[in-house]
Amino acid sequence: MKGKAFILAVLAALTLSVGCGAARQTSEEKNAEQKRTEEAVNRCLDERNYQIDIDYMMPQRGPGKSLTDSDGIKVEGSVLSSYLPYFGVAHSVPYGGGKGLHFKETIAKYEDEGWKKDGRDISISVSNDEDSYVYQLTVYKNGNVSLTVSCQNKDSISYRGELRLGGE
Repeated sequence: MKGKAFILAVLAALTLSVGCGAARQTSEEKNAEQKRTEEAVNRCLDERNYQIDIDYMMPQRGPGKSLTDSDGIKVEGSVLSSYLPYFGVAHSVPYGGGKGLHFKETIAKYEDEGWKKDGRDISISVSNDEDSYVYQLTVYKNGNVSLTVSCQNKDSISYRGELRLGGE
């Protein structure tokens, strides 16, 4: 009996040591993946060539709402393409409702404040024939994004989404 107990104890110890090694490897893999994601986020933002897929909106008035895959913004150099839904109070709009937040315009001002803690703050100013807009982004190291759009003639609105990283 003592021999069996000893063998079981040795097997249990080996199982635990192998299990701990696997957990450490998983942790190392996770850290490597986080580092790759951070590098990809930096590269996209530094090159000013990125797309943000929006999955949730939070109007100033009323409840938040989940969105589809086709909602988001795209920055390509000096151009902002916005395809976002808008819910809120518009103080002045063209007859027929106008474009809302669906447009492609040249960026008037782009300010990147760099990393602060885990977030990188970017402010994009753009105007079209309907309104002037400021897109205030906070991009996190994991690729998550918080976006607030302030308009001159409409209530501001906030969104949540994710930076599309290489090849997605």
